[in-house]
Amino acid sequence: MRTLLIFILLVLAGVALAEPKTDKAALPSGKWEKKADNNIEIQLQFKKDALTFKLSTGSAGCELEAHTALGKDSLIECETTKFTKIGDFPAEKEKGYKFSFRIKSDGKTATLSDFDGKDVDEAARKLIEGEYTAVK
Repeated sequence: MRTLLIFILLVLAGVALAEPKTDKAALPSGKWEKKADNNIEIQLQFKKDALTFKLSTGSAGCELEAHTALGKDSLIECETTKFTKIGDFPAEKEKGYKFSFRIKSDGKTATLSDFDGKDVDEAARKLIEGEYTAVK
């Protein structure tokens, strides 16, 4: 009986150690927006483990949905689950496209930094990074 109890405790300890631990409280929440140069509007909406990213400029734009997870050093890691191109928007991202960033918020404003993804040029990075305001 004692051996069985020790075995069960070891199995439970192994399961607890094997499960990745993420601090869900550290993932952002709510809706944020930024108005950039050239009448470009960007909106981020964070839900439990998901992000909806909208970019619009006149009749062109895009909407991207992604699964989010908190990575090392507060890096938010994203994987695209859906991309919708609007009008003659010049870019498109496939399902499974991965990107990451950091975001810090005081509740009224949020600063997005360290944006990274395959084929992201400096102009796109500068457009996405910066200060966002909370949408109520």
